[in-house]
Amino acid sequence: MHTKTTNKYLFRILYLYLIIQALIIGVLIYDPVIELRNIFATLGAGASLLIYFEKKEWKKVYYLLPFIIVSTINLLAYFTKDSWFIAFSGDNGFFGLALIIAFYVARKFSIYLLKKYPPSDNTAGEDAEKSAQHVYNVASCVSLLFVASIWYILSVYNSEIPHVALQSFSLISIPLLLLYNGKLGHNSCSWRIIYYSFYPVHVVMLALLFFIIKL
Repeated sequence: MHTKTTNKYLFRILYLYLIIQALIIGVLIYDPVIELRNIFATLGAGASLLIYFEKKEWKKVYYLLPFIIVSTINLLAYFTKDSWFIAFSGDNGFFGLALIIAFYVARKFSIYLLKKYPPSDNTAGEDAEKSAQHVYNVASCVSLLFVASIWYILSVYNSEIPHVALQSFSLISIPLLLLYNGKLGHNSCSWRIIYYSFYPVHVVMLALLFFIIKL
């Protein structure tokens, strides 16, 4: 997780979640049949769970609350098919949560393997970093393939599971995962604004387009 202060990171996700959720609620009030989801609910739930395990301060169980709440809402959304539960369930549902956990486990397993089987003495410096990053990337791809395969198998027996028909397309991202160099990338203030504003801005544009079409 490329962040120095985990609590500030969670609060940034919370702010963006509230902005998007306000827009979703506005659309639902206008048309309660439409199904809309908020990706920041999934990101917040997954991030809070990972932070809980990373901090290892087991008494701070309040870090688990976002994950428990979003998981519970996903169950209610699945069984009731209610658009309001769906609106608060987060984007990609259990698949998104499972993928976050799978990537985390893959990272930890990669670190374990690198400690147990370190690179040869001839590999040092930048080459060692590239070698380690390659292990991380491959592990991430395997975890993605594993989770996507489970969802595909579930789709064979139950096509009503949310998003199940679309999750196989996530495998398209494998080449990009393999090419990841482990660097944070552009991190200037202007770029951070672009990163964090892209999702809310495009949702606002879609909401405006929706209202224009409905007029």
